[in-house]
Amino acid sequence: MFTDSNRDNSLSIREIEQPVESTRIFIRTAGALDADDVLIMIHGGPGLSHRYLLGLEQLVGPQLTVVNYDQRGTGRSPILELQGAEAQVEHFAPTTYAQDLEAVRSTVAQEKKVHILGHSWGGMVAMQYAI
Repeated sequence: MFTDSNRDNSLSIREIEQPVESTRIFIRTAGALDADDVLIMIHGGPGLSHRYLLGLEQLVGPQLTVVNYDQRGTGRSPILELQGAEAQVEHFAPTTYAQDLEAVRSTVAQEKKVHILGHSWGGMVAMQYAI
């Protein structure tokens, strides 16, 4: 699913639901599609959504797109299937969160320069992704 809105013609907002193994990751982008750099925000938690980071969309400019997303099982990113305790552990392993971040990056940034900002638990996800 893809929706596009424009508040006061100054901030272009796009919402995407990206299918990823066992979930659909909700992604919100703010800014121009042709910006050179992309800032991906990773919220804390686990259990929180991206909503408390929306104020940082003010960083949007001609050269920067800001991306927020809901991690699996939070906000608008539902878990689609869980079978057994072992499957549950796999769905919530740090490497799985890093794979989800890569899915977000490949969806919104392709070959662009990417900056990652993780808050609290999101910082742990960012470190796992860096590894």
